[in-house]
Amino acid sequence: MKKILCCFAILLFALVSCKTRQVTTAGRLVGADRDPRGCIRSAGYTWSNALHSCVRIWDAGVRLERERETIFVIFSKDSLYAELTDGTPVERPLCRRVKGTDVWRNVKTRDQVLFKDDRICATVCDSVTYYSENCIDYIRQLQNKRWSENDSIVQPENKQGGAK
Repeated sequence: MKKILCCFAILLFALVSCKTRQVTTAGRLVGADRDPRGCIRSAGYTWSNALHSCVRIWDAGVRLERERETIFVIFSKDSLYAELTDGTPVERPLCRRVKGTDVWRNVKTRDQVLFKDDRICATVCDSVTYYSENCIDYIRQLQNKRWSENDSIVQPENKQGGAK
């Protein structure tokens, strides 16, 4: 009887002394990953200095391609600035429109955006050149930029495929 009582006491002591830990994994909610400016990166939003708001670059910009690389150019509402971005959080300085032309330049970074043969052409650091698909209607809208803040530009469709 003493053996049974002693075994029972040891078993009871072992059960009481063992602490069970509850492992809680506090997972992050989808969409709760805002950057310092409030843009939700997981939803594809990034900050645009040209538009001063969170945008999805494939909606707000024009796709420019070179071989297997893609960048986007986003024009400000007044078409005074052009922003080159690849969607990463690294910000590049804006290109400012050269007065009376269809050329946007940044002297420091040697970036340039211009219209050429019904396409938008961007040169990054004076060396790498990207081209858009034919988007003559969009170019004409930018050339004849005389609308109010409430009007909008019809963005060209971004087609998949290589540069031509």
